[in-house]
Amino acid sequence: MMRKYDVLMPGSVCTVQVFKFHRMPVIGESETVLNQTTCSDIYMGGCAYNIWKGIARLGASTYPFFSYRGELCEKQMKKDCEEFGAPADALFKPEGDVNYHCLMFQDDRNDHITISIPYGKDIDKEEVLRTGEIQYREEAFRDSRSIIFVLSYDDAALELAKKHGLTIAYSYRNDPVLNPDHRLIRILREAHIIFTNEVEREAIEKKFGMGKITELFETGNARIIVTTLGARGSLVRRKKKDASIEEYFVESTPVVRKNIDTVGAGDGYVAGFMYGYLRGEDIMTCARYGSTVSSFVIEEEGSTTNLPTLEQMLERNAERPDAGSGCSDEGSMV
Repeated sequence: MMRKYDVLMPGSVCTVQVFKFHRMPVIGESETVLNQTTCSDIYMGGCAYNIWKGIARLGASTYPFFSYRGELCEKQMKKDCEEFGAPADALFKPEGDVNYHCLMFQDDRNDHITISIPYGKDIDKEEVLRTGEIQYREEAFRDSRSIIFVLSYDDAALELAKKHGLTIAYSYRNDPVLNPDHRLIRILREAHIIFTNEVEREAIEKKFGMGKITELFETGNARIIVTTLGARGSLVRRKKKDASIEEYFVESTPVVRKNIDTVGAGDGYVAGFMYGYLRGEDIMTCARYGSTVSSFVIEEEGSTTNLPTLEQMLERNAERPDAGSGCSDEGSMV
């Protein structure tokens, strides 16, 4: 059955400011902001938004279900939906004084700390986790091929995704407030494709007593587990039909301009990988696409400022030494 949308994307949109330091601030000690001329710049962001815009810019058909707050987010989302031909009827503005603004602290090692509003407010966890405001339309799930969850997830959206047989992708973020253990283990077991970085992979293994994250191939629905390795590249593991596990290492795509800002690089990787996956590419090609999109993101400040078009991505990807080489594949859609 042909479905109208490649990706259904739930999540929230926020505004972001980036503060750079040689080292992370330490209590009781002063630390100088390095990017003094740009730290007051405000960007559109949010992990779900970053992935959505990345994959939409590549040409995938998308259905965003986003909550937002503020005039900037409202104007930009409507503009983006018009540009990418995406429906704008599932954009939700919650009531009250809730804000969606993040302060990103980045050090010389490109490690990040995110300070979020309203999560920095004096509110209880249950209020933070409340997700009942967005009303999901079942027809949107019937018309979609996949869904990408980031960090947390909405129970209603997950159940509808399962009901209509969507490929479920999950991009993990280590946040115990938004993703307590009992909810995290559920999405890890339900997801067909899981994305983490090295630190996040180790956190999952430690949290749930796993020898290796690949145990999710046995205890859940996972078919592909991707671990990004920063500048080194990414490690992609896939469970084959005979239950054996294939493992591939894919080097990162070199940047053309100086590496300026890694904020959003992981989201760019997810966007590129999922675009290739939904186009039926083998998983090594998907990983190269992810790395290539990421290489554009880190060349400019702002997580979506320098997202490539499909033509730009393919042109740079074709310059990789391993371009054109692939692996045996058993079909992309789970």
